[in-house]
Amino acid sequence: MQRLLPNKGRFYFFLISLLGVLAATPAISQTTVTPATAANLCVGGSTVILGNITVAETTTTDFGAVGGETGTFVLTAPTNFIFTVTPTVTPSVNITVNSIVLTSSSTLTLDLTSSDPGVALDNFAIVGLGVQAISTASSGDILRLPGAGGTFSVFGDADANGTISYGNLTSVALPTVNDPADQVLCRGTMTTAITFTGTAATYDWVNDTPSIGLAASGSGNIGAFMAVNLGAVPVVATITVTPQRAAPVCSGTQQTFTITVNPEPVVSAVGAQIFCPGASVNLPLSSNVAGAVLSWVNTNLLIGIPLS
Repeated sequence: MQRLLPNKGRFYFFLISLLGVLAATPAISQTTVTPATAANLCVGGSTVILGNITVAETTTTDFGAVGGETGTFVLTAPTNFIFTVTPTVTPSVNITVNSIVLTSSSTLTLDLTSSDPGVALDNFAIVGLGVQAISTASSGDILRLPGAGGTFSVFGDADANGTISYGNLTSVALPTVNDPADQVLCRGTMTTAITFTGTAATYDWVNDTPSIGLAASGSGNIGAFMAVNLGAVPVVATITVTPQRAAPVCSGTQQTFTITVNPEPVVSAVGAQIFCPGASVNLPLSSNVAGAVLSWVNTNLLIGIPLS
């Protein structure tokens, strides 16, 4: 006795229909991207030119199957980075570059046309794209903007979700230096040694008045030295300190401080004075330094002048 399975005919029909759908679904083609990498850009530093970004077909029809297909290829900069230099594009023989435009500081737009009827594996290279880190230290990827226009079949593939990296960028914060305290002292005395603090690897400094006894420039901490002033007016030296990062080489915000060296006052000589008893005494005192406070000592109270 033969046993019949319920709905057997409908099961076969469903299976055949499902296989038909799977067979009709095209395989998603994919570009092959060789990204550029720029590590440790200095925030606020100069432009860095990236290495080549290469985009190639994985199959011969990714950029078009018959020729004449066009595509708008849009790259976006990651957060905290900008594009600063418009690149060139080196295409294969089957790719024509219609235009290359930095449409904004964060968007690069390429307009391309394919002339290949699906025979060769075509590619193009984005050459000389300039980038700059502009704010907080961070890391991010250059991505292709989803939904770009054109008829390149590859522009509708899995890359359209904007997840493939065309270049990874990282940046580091600029080094800092804390502002040293100003110093005011007299000629012939020792300054206080200066130890720079901050986040830099080295601290370079420049002194605009070497006559105070400090070199015109140097790197690192400043040891104590004897202050020099050969004149009759205060000398003010301004020292400018620049924090430096070693790798990558970055210069941070400068700080300045001053060292003021006051001159040594010299009292003008006063000759011997003779007065009669009861006469008024006036002895003017002066020095080579304007505004200097002069003190004196008397060794004989009997003449009527205080001891000091």
